[in-house]
Amino acid sequence: MRGTEKIARRYAKSLMKLCEDYRYNYDDAGNSIENLIETLKANEELMSVLKSPIVTKEKKIDIFSKVFQVLEMSEGLQKFVEYLIINRRGDILENIYFSFSEMVDKKLGRAKAKVKSVVSLSIREEGEIKQFLEKALGKTIEIEGDIDKNIIGGLWIQVGDIVFDGSVRGFLFHLKKKVINMEM
Repeated sequence: MRGTEKIARRYAKSLMKLCEDYRYNYDDAGNSIENLIETLKANEELMSVLKSPIVTKEKKIDIFSKVFQVLEMSEGLQKFVEYLIINRRGDILENIYFSFSEMVDKKLGRAKAKVKSVVSLSIREEGEIKQFLEKALGKTIEIEGDIDKNIIGGLWIQVGDIVFDGSVRGFLFHLKKKVINMEM
């Protein structure tokens, strides 16, 4: 794990603790942080203020207090972001958010499944895949569908580190390995 990721995980753990101490809903807190990140991405000036070593911490906090009001962030989350600003960690807010989301999903027994197919899946097909994965993994699954013509046919599914490769491309790859091993 790289240095930034380690630091982001530490702050994400602090954010988890903050949610527990203030009895904030994890998803609501995550949505608030995500809204702030989206606001920063949409406003380059605001992002440059956050990252600027020239703008004082006090000025940054003053500017962001107005942003917090517009976004209707809770007081605890405002203090958390202010703490990041004071410690010059505002630039890793998105990394903190991703780590926090992973921790929340793990704590609540949720997982995201990336599903690749050649064509869009029907609602019924998505439901069947979701049901299969939930039964196999014992977690609540959220499907993130993606169309990928490179898999040729079938499905490619990834949940965390687990990969289910039922694609034609995967089959052909394994068949090729077997044929090469038989020639030797």
